[in-house]
Amino acid sequence: MSAAPIDPSTCLTTKQVAAWLHRSEYTMRRWRSRKIGPPHFAIHGRVLYGMAQLREWFAEQQASRQGEAA
Repeated sequence: MSAAPIDPSTCLTTKQVAAWLHRSEYTMRRWRSRKIGPPHFAIHGRVLYGMAQLREWFAEQQASRQGEAA
């Protein structure tokens, strides 16, 4: 995954990402504690996700699942 700069105007909260992925906020917190799931960062204790990085992570997940099905 690239270390592209994150545009603050495109950052999402845990609640927003959970809704986008159809997962619970609890699942998002669990993934973070296990160091799995989409890349995230914290500013002043608030966990945020960059939309570009989230989309890149999601595409990687889809590609890996398609590779498993082949």
